[in-house]
Amino acid sequence: MTAQPISYLTPENFQKKYVGNPHWLIVGVTGHRDLRPQDRAKIKGLVKQKLNDLRKKHLNKKLLLCSALAPGADQWVAQCLTENDKLVVVKTLPDDELKKYTFEIQSPNDPALSAKEAAFDYFTQANQHNERVQLYYDSQRSFTTEEHHKQFVQLGRFLAEHCDHLIALWDGVDGGGLGGTSDIVRMWVKGKGLDGKKINRPQQPQTLHQLVVPRQQNHFPIGRRFAQTQLHLPMAGAFEWVTTVLPNHTLRWHKKVTRFWQHHKVWLVLGTVLFGLLIIVDFVKGFDVNDLIPLGFLALLYGGAWRIYHAMDYARPLLLQFVYPTLLAVIVITAGYIGFKNDKTSIGNAFFSAANLITLNSSIFSEGSNITKTLELARILGGFLAGYAFILAFSFAAGKEGFSRIQFFVFRKFLRRLTNTPFTVVVGNGEKALDVVLDVEKRGQRVVMLDEGAHPLVEKLLKNRRVWYLKGDASSSVDLLKTHFHKAAEVYLMSENDEENFRTAQEMDEWMNRTVVKNQERYVHLHDLRLRGLLHQLARRNEQIRTFSVYENTARRLLTRYPIDRFAYGQTVAQVILLGFGKLAREIALTCLRLGHYPAPKYLSIKVYYSTEEQPLVEAFKTEHPELFRNQGIFDENLPHQEAQSYTFFNHLPAGESPISFEVLPPAESDLRNPVFSLYQLIQPHRAVSLYACLDSGIASASMLGMLLPRIQWLKQHQPIQTDVQAFCFYNFPDEEEEAYVETQLNALASYLPVFCFGNFLQECAIQSIRNEAMNQVAKRLAMLYACLYNDKQVFELPQVSWLADCVTEIDEELKEQEWPSYNDQMIEKTHLLLQRLNDFIKTARQNGGEDPSVLWMNELWNSITEDERESNIQAADHAWVKFRQMNQNPLALTASAWGDNELELLGELEHRRWNAEKLTLGWLPFADKTLWKSQKQTLKTQKLHHFLMPFDQLPDDERNKDHTQAVGIRYFFEYLFNDVRP
Repeated sequence: MTAQPISYLTPENFQKKYVGNPHWLIVGVTGHRDLRPQDRAKIKGLVKQKLNDLRKKHLNKKLLLCSALAPGADQWVAQCLTENDKLVVVKTLPDDELKKYTFEIQSPNDPALSAKEAAFDYFTQANQHNERVQLYYDSQRSFTTEEHHKQFVQLGRFLAEHCDHLIALWDGVDGGGLGGTSDIVRMWVKGKGLDGKKINRPQQPQTLHQLVVPRQQNHFPIGRRFAQTQLHLPMAGAFEWVTTVLPNHTLRWHKKVTRFWQHHKVWLVLGTVLFGLLIIVDFVKGFDVNDLIPLGFLALLYGGAWRIYHAMDYARPLLLQFVYPTLLAVIVITAGYIGFKNDKTSIGNAFFSAANLITLNSSIFSEGSNITKTLELARILGGFLAGYAFILAFSFAAGKEGFSRIQFFVFRKFLRRLTNTPFTVVVGNGEKALDVVLDVEKRGQRVVMLDEGAHPLVEKLLKNRRVWYLKGDASSSVDLLKTHFHKAAEVYLMSENDEENFRTAQEMDEWMNRTVVKNQERYVHLHDLRLRGLLHQLARRNEQIRTFSVYENTARRLLTRYPIDRFAYGQTVAQVILLGFGKLAREIALTCLRLGHYPAPKYLSIKVYYSTEEQPLVEAFKTEHPELFRNQGIFDENLPHQEAQSYTFFNHLPAGESPISFEVLPPAESDLRNPVFSLYQLIQPHRAVSLYACLDSGIASASMLGMLLPRIQWLKQHQPIQTDVQAFCFYNFPDEEEEAYVETQLNALASYLPVFCFGNFLQECAIQSIRNEAMNQVAKRLAMLYACLYNDKQVFELPQVSWLADCVTEIDEELKEQEWPSYNDQMIEKTHLLLQRLNDFIKTARQNGGEDPSVLWMNELWNSITEDERESNIQAADHAWVKFRQMNQNPLALTASAWGDNELELLGELEHRRWNAEKLTLGWLPFADKTLWKSQKQTLKTQKLHHFLMPFDQLPDDERNKDHTQAVGIRYFFEYLFNDVRP
C-alpha cells in the first residue's frame, strides 16, 4: 500500500479557514536556534505560563500555534502545547533544503549531529501529523543562500499577516542577517515588510510577547520596549517578558474623511470652486450631453495633477511654479482656439484671441451668441490662470518672508480671533531650531520661525511648509516683536550659541514684564549651567522659563534606557568608553559620574579617547572639575575637601585609579585595529562595557565604530567567559530611515553585540523630548514629598495645595501623640502615612471619574522651587533606577511592601554619595563650621558652600533621615507610575 502524499494549505486557504474565525486564537512563534540547553526547562516553564494566560484570557477560543518548527525556539514552544491546542507547521523550504540549512545536518563528523538529527526527526513527525502551510512552490529545485533568507522573510510576513499573537524568544540584538528573528520582530512592530510594503494585518489588535533569553553566541540579552515613546524605560533583563500591544490602525469612515480633508483641503476647495463654476455656466447656457466631454477631460487632468502633487513631494515647487501653469496655458489656448475658430475667423486671429484669454483681455468678457461651451470653458480657465499667475508673481516678488508676514497678519487679525488658535514661536539659527519647527508643524500646530542666520537652505526647506518664516536679529526687540511672541502659547529659543539665547530670553523677559501674559512657557536652550542659574536669578517672570540642554536630555534618556550598571552576571565594573570629547560626550561623562554610585566592590570607570583637536576641551574639563582627579587644585590643600572628594569618588576605586581618565585617540587606522590598542584591554568579563562613539559628525562616529566592532566582537566571543558589551553611535543626521539603515549595517559587523544609534536631532529636538514631562514625573513627586515632610511654608501658601497642607498637619498631630525611638523612625512613619493617604485620595478621585489631583499639586510645587532644586530632584529620580537594580528588584513589577532597615541604610548611603557627586561636579565645596552654617545657611548656599558634603556616617540623624525617606518615597512613586494606584 503506497503512502498518501502530504497535503498542504496555501496561505490564502489558511486565511479563509482560520483568520477571523471566532473559535481560534492564532499564535505565531519566532526565535533563535542556538538557545542554551541549560535554559531549556526555565524557558519552557515561562512559555507554558504565557500560553496558559492566553487561554484564560480567551476562554471561548482554542489555541492554534503557527511554527516553522526550526530547532531551538520554534520546537521548544511547540512542545508546550496541550492536547486541546492545534499545531500548524509552516514550511519555508523542501525537506532536503531544511535539513542542510535550517537544521545544519551536513557533516557526519559534527559532534552535535545526534541532537540536530533528533530535532529534524521531531520536525518530520510533527509535519506529518498536523496541518501544514507551504510557502514555496517548486520542491524540486535547489535554493541559493540568498533565497533561503528570502524564504525566512516570507515566513515573517506570513506570521505578521495571519497571527493574533507572536511569541519571540530572542536576545534583542539585531544580527543584521536577512530573515533573522530581528527582521521578523521588526515586521511585526512596524506593520511593513522589509521591502517597505504595508502588511495586511488581522482586524483585531496584535500583541508581541518577547521573552528575553540568552543564546550560545550572546549570554547578555536585552529586552526591547518597542511601545515606549516618552518614559524611556530601561531595557528588560534576561528571562523577562516584554509585552507590546500593536493596535490596528484601520480608521473608521468618518476619521478617514477627516484625515482626507486635512491632507487635501486646498485641492478639494479649489476643485469645488472651479468645477462648480463650470457646471453652473453650463446649466445657465443650456446643458448638453456633449458638455460632459470637456468637463470629463478637465476632471482627468485635475485628478492627475492632484495625484502627482502628492506623490512627488520632492518636486512640488517645480510643479506649482512651472509644470502646472504651463499645462493650464496649453489647455486655455487649445480650448480657446477651438472656440474662436470658425468659417469667418482665420487661424491667426483664432490663436491670438485664444492667447488673449490668459491676459484678462476683453475677449474673456465679450458677449455674443457665438460663445460655445468650449470657449466658455477656455474663458473660465483663462481667468483662473490669470489669477494663478498674479499670485505666483506676487509670491516670487515677496519671497518666503514677505508672504509669511502677510499670512501671519491675516491669521492674527482675523483667523486667530475667530478660531482662538494658538501658535508657537521658534527663534534660532541652526539645525536644532529647524527641527523644532518641523516637529511643531508635523503636529498640525501653527508656528512662526525667526531665523537669525537667514540661511538660504533653511528658507528653501521651509518654502512649501505651513510655517511663517521671518528673518531678523533675536537680540533686537524690533525684530522679536515681528513674531508677536508675547501672544504665543509657547516660545523656543534654539540658537546654537548660549549667549544669544540668554540675551534673547532677557529681551523677552523685559518686554513681558510690561504686559500681562498668562500660561506661556518659554524653553531656553542653555548648555552652560552657569548661564542657566544667572538667567533664573535675573528673570522677572521666572515661573514661565524652562531652561534645558539637548545634550543633557539626550544623555539622560540614553543612560536611563541603556544602563551602564549591568551587574546581573557578577560584573564589578561599569566600564564606560567614550570616543571623542565634544559637548555630548562631555555630558555623558558627567551624567555617568553623577549617577554611577554603587555598593562596594562595584564601581564606575570612564575612559575617554579624544582627538588632538579636542585637547583644549579636555584641559578645560580638568580645570573645571578638580574634584575628579587626585591632588589637584583646592582638593590638595583642604582636609574637609579631600575627605568629601575621597568618599564620593575614590574610596571604592582600586588604589591609584581615578573615576575618569583620558588618552589621545590614535590617528592611524592601523593603530585602531592593532590588538595592543589599550581600548581592547578593557574588554574583560568582569566589566560591563558601554562604548559610545561621539565624534563631531554621525558619519565619523559610524566610521570609527565600524573599524572597532569586528575586533571587539572577536574578544567578546573568544575569551573563556563572554564579556557584556554594548555599543552606541551618535548619528545626528536628520533622517530616521538612514539612521535605521546605519544601525543595521553596524550590527551586521558584530552580529552578537548590540549596537544602537542615538542623538538624532529630529527626535531630540521634538517638543516631547524638550519638555521631558514623562521623565520628570518621579522628580516632581520627590519635590512634593520633601515639601510635605519638612513643612515648606512657602509651598503650602499656594491655594492649589490646601488639601495636602491639611493632610500634613493632621499627620503631624497624630505623630505627636506617640513616642518614637528615634527621629528617623518618626519620619519614616510620617512618609508611609502621607504616601498612603495620598494614594487613597487619588484612588477615590479616580473612582469618582475625576483626574489625578496630585498632577496639579506637583506642577504648582515644581514651579515654585528654584532651578537648583529642580535639577537635584531630577538627578535623584534618575538614580532611583540605579538603586532598584542594586537591590535586584524590577521597579516595573514591585512585590514587597517596603524596604527593610538594612536596605534603607544602604539606599540612604548611595543617595548621599550621589548627592555629594552632584554638588561637587556643580562646583560646590564643603563648609566645616557647623555653628556658622546654622545661622548663615542661605547666605552660604548662594556661595555654593554646604556643610553636609561629608561621608554618610558623619551626617547628623535628621540629614540621614532625608535619604531614608527618599528611598521609601521612590518605591511608592514607582508603584504608582508603573503598577497603577496601590490597593
